[in-house]
Amino acid sequence: MNNHFYECAQDSELGKKISDFWEKCNRCETEAEKYAKAMGAKTYYEDPQYFAGGCVCIAFAEDARIDPGVWREAGKEEDSGTVYYAPDVQSRTGCVEIPSREYALKDTFDRIYQRDRILTFAQAVMFRPLREWAADAGYKLTGDGTVDGKELSERYKGKLFIPYVEFYRQEPSKGINGYVRTASKGLRKAIKAEIRRRRLPVMRVENLLAILGADVLSAQSDGQKRREVLTPTFFPHRSRYFIGCAYLCTSPDLTEITPQQYRMNQDKYEREMARKGD
Repeated sequence: MNNHFYECAQDSELGKKISDFWEKCNRCETEAEKYAKAMGAKTYYEDPQYFAGGCVCIAFAEDARIDPGVWREAGKEEDSGTVYYAPDVQSRTGCVEIPSREYALKDTFDRIYQRDRILTFAQAVMFRPLREWAADAGYKLTGDGTVDGKELSERYKGKLFIPYVEFYRQEPSKGINGYVRTASKGLRKAIKAEIRRRRLPVMRVENLLAILGADVLSAQSDGQKRREVLTPTFFPHRSRYFIGCAYLCTSPDLTEITPQQYRMNQDKYEREMARKGD
């Protein structure tokens, strides 16, 4: 729920940043639409955790031939009966040791490396069970976390690691309409579709809040668990941006307005868009 309302000139520094943010949002949505089209879908469900972009699942035309070795049912709209599908793969994380920061690792068909994240042992330890770290180091765990942690830290001192995401499918597996197939049936295509889906560009709510100078921390109750970040709303109207936000915003280019002024301009904007047919 928005508690604060603002306006700013579109040609101000903040206005230019908002315009740039919105253009990037449009590009993200375009890429998601391209992905859905490339997969042979008629529509897609945008990833709700982001402000714009991403794709959770896709829907095919009623007469489309859906490869049960690639796609699994991921949901159904009760009103329309539209069935959504997602690549039929699962993922797990891990990490591998590298000899130096300059070492080049190439992705494989079922594994993508996060080459921009080079980790120390202290950062990488969470990616694998402690027993596996101990086995690789030739160390027998004592059961004392402090002792084991100290010994393993010493044995892995100075070593570097790169995390990865690995894709797989458990067997046996059932596809669309109970179709049974081996884990490898269509797996490469499913992994390719999933990796492409994960690489779609997205715009985060946090990016917009940062542009606005939103004071998110002060809005959290003392001693309480942080609540879900609330999404601001904004629209352009006659060379100005109008913004509604749940948080106090500190950008110097913002002028605070009343809720009535915000709604009045929003009504005008929506009527103009309706006349244009947008």
